[in-house]
Amino acid sequence: MAQMVQNKAAPWINSWNILINNWQANPSYNPSPVSIATRGSGCNPGDNSRNLMNDAAAAYQLALRWKITGNNSYADAAVKIMNAWSSTLTQISCGSGWDFVLMAGIQGYQFANAGEIMRNYSGLSAANFTAFQKMMSTVFYPWPSQGWLPNTDLTVYSSWDLLGIAAGMAIGVLCDNQTIFNQAINNFYFAYGNGGIHNMVYYVHPGYLGQTQESG
Repeated sequence: MAQMVQNKAAPWINSWNILINNWQANPSYNPSPVSIATRGSGCNPGDNSRNLMNDAAAAYQLALRWKITGNNSYADAAVKIMNAWSSTLTQISCGSGWDFVLMAGIQGYQFANAGEIMRNYSGLSAANFTAFQKMMSTVFYPWPSQGWLPNTDLTVYSSWDLLGIAAGMAIGVLCDNQTIFNQAINNFYFAYGNGGIHNMVYYVHPGYLGQTQESG
């Protein structure tokens, strides 16, 4: 990727230009961590999902900019976001509804991948990286770990289960935890919910083209 961007080769450079012009990929980005992350109606405190949504996206984009350019200003900005959340976030929850589980899957997947890119950066101390791993494994992972609650609900879109599986895989890699990684794989192959491969593709069109839910 770095070589293609340096050579200004399409289509890599086209996507790169979109990335660097995004406000979340700016090294002056300031995180807005919260102790309790919520999403949905009836939350206490109120829905603050945009804090985590924007910060996880920014951490990932800044990590990419550092990895591709080698410019440490992007790495420092990504680490700043990671440290801010790992020293603040204690809970993901909501008073009613289950949108926070979806948030744990989406942002858990994004944040874990940002951390994986940054894990060998000299500006990220071992203690801070361990704290980030702990946040991902103890605050994020419990919600998507079993897929959709209670993991037997065939009325839930497959995308919800699949986001939990993606988060589990990413967190397992980040935390060097084979058990977490394997659980995500097992959920894909054997889970009863719609994220399991046996239920996910609910209709096959002529030509063996499968269709799932919320595939967009």
